[in-house]
Amino acid sequence: MLKDISLPGVSLFRLCDLPDDQLIKAVADGLIEMYAGPAKIPSRHIPACPNKDFDLLVAELILRFTEINESLELASNTIKELNKLILKSNKSC
Repeated sequence: MLKDISLPGVSLFRLCDLPDDQLIKAVADGLIEMYAGPAKIPSRHIPACPNKDFDLLVAELILRFTEINESLELASNTIKELNKLILKSNKSC
């Protein structure tokens, strides 16, 4: 799923260590700040601050979302296969 998405390179180091709830709040706050009053471009730090730079926060959110979706898809496929095996074993009884 991520193969078609280009993210900031430093985000791939996964240095953001905010818990999910704080990450979501930071991204939401960044969006509000970006569009409240006169629109402004989020600042970026040099060196990068993975827990503060808006682009890195959004990238981390995308990475976590993708990981969860992939895990859910894998779990769903596993459940489907287990159901097939159960049905097959019940037919043989």
